[in-house]
Amino acid sequence: MFEVVRILYKELHYQMLKRNPRLSDEKMFKALKKVSVKRNVVKISFLYLFFGSFLASGIVFTDEKVVMSSLVVTVATLSFVFAFYVTVVNSSHSLSIGLFEPVKVLPVRIGAVYLSELLLLDIIPTLAITIPSVVVITIKYPLPGILLFLWTLVGIFIGHTIGLLVLSTFGLRVSYRKTKGQLLRNLIRIFGLIVIMSAFYALNYFQRYLMQHSERFEGVFEKYVLAYPFSVSSIFEPERSSILLVAYAFVFLLLYRFSINRVWKGVLEPKMVVESRPKSFTAGFGGPILALAIKDLRLVFRKTSMIAGLLIPLYFILPQIFMVVRNGKFPKELVIGMMAIISFFSTVNADILLRVEGKEIDFLRILPVKKSQFILGKAISMSVLPIVFSIILVCLGFYFDRIALTFLPHAFLMPLDVSLLTMIYLFHYKGEEIGIPGKSLLKTILILTINGIFVGIVTLPLLFIASPISFVISLSTLLIIFIITFGLMLRVLK
Repeated sequence: MFEVVRILYKELHYQMLKRNPRLSDEKMFKALKKVSVKRNVVKISFLYLFFGSFLASGIVFTDEKVVMSSLVVTVATLSFVFAFYVTVVNSSHSLSIGLFEPVKVLPVRIGAVYLSELLLLDIIPTLAITIPSVVVITIKYPLPGILLFLWTLVGIFIGHTIGLLVLSTFGLRVSYRKTKGQLLRNLIRIFGLIVIMSAFYALNYFQRYLMQHSERFEGVFEKYVLAYPFSVSSIFEPERSSILLVAYAFVFLLLYRFSINRVWKGVLEPKMVVESRPKSFTAGFGGPILALAIKDLRLVFRKTSMIAGLLIPLYFILPQIFMVVRNGKFPKELVIGMMAIISFFSTVNADILLRVEGKEIDFLRILPVKKSQFILGKAISMSVLPIVFSIILVCLGFYFDRIALTFLPHAFLMPLDVSLLTMIYLFHYKGEEIGIPGKSLLKTILILTINGIFVGIVTLPLLFIASPISFVISLSTLLIIFIITFGLMLRVLK
């Protein structure tokens, strides 16, 4: 069975390399030979281990079981969220490029098991995040430490199973219909995802409050111990924790069997949604660049997993929004700081908007679309949501302080400039061929560094120079970068 998964893993990377216009056939096959399941898992796990060490630091310096219980709940939540996210995002990408088409003709009863195992290869590094916390707990309390490790495995399994359920419900439909209710459904999905992320930050805020007032919350986990992830706090009561652990594992094992059967049925016979009434054709507006951007956004908004990915920049400012609601203050420095965070972390959206192509990239190559148009379309679609979030921040800041309205040009230009810089770096190769450039850890770090320097140059004058000159310097920098990047887009990238 593992041999089939290894072949699928190689095929997945082959499809990604094939869409990279910078690689010749010879270089592509050399790169493919270097693809190793074990090497990739170990490399990513090693990087995640550092992040897990920071999480474990809070457990090292406390011996209060109530505080430690809240911290292990956070660790379990991270495992669950990561497994869910990887499942819904990577499964959609794997199916969109036709990775499992050959498996359909094989004499296998449930081919989706291979999909599940393929996804678990990307989920396994999550364990590296939790291992430092598990080690610290085990040193202090051996049996609770073992239970925490088992709960981590169950949490990953729960997130993976729920991700498969979401995939089978929303991700396996082939739609040829455009309805008035589609926009409403997409907005509901976005709202639901924001609520989930807000709940996660509310949990973190609760954790910090708990550490300061631990004596008041001795009975809180006792009350909610049946609900995951609060059930993980029962590790200091081994008998109860073991019973809950077995119960969750049994229930979600049944749900896993149900979801995996449902996913495979959807892969073999995807549900078709067809418009009942024929409609006349109407041409779009805005030219090829806007058409490409709209195409990307439509593809993204049809997949809940892709929407979850595009909301990542919002994920990083939710704690500050909670503080604003709590304190009733939103100074202009915080407005520009949060816009900078949104713009900087919108860099990760590039990967999602490149993955959205799937097999469609081969069709785009036969159209009269220039590389500069393709890149500019990607930059526009990448910046739409960060611009919307930034405008909302300006409006919220205007409610508390009228001067925040002066940052409206920043709300448009800063995310757009970051998107242009990102796309120029990724697509800076010779020739006019459209493709999906490869991304590595080094490239990601370089892109983040470039955008970090740019965002810092724009925002630091506003934060440390209390005069109108700072605004002129910041806005001038934005305009200059926009002109330079737009010029590079049209002239250099040919």
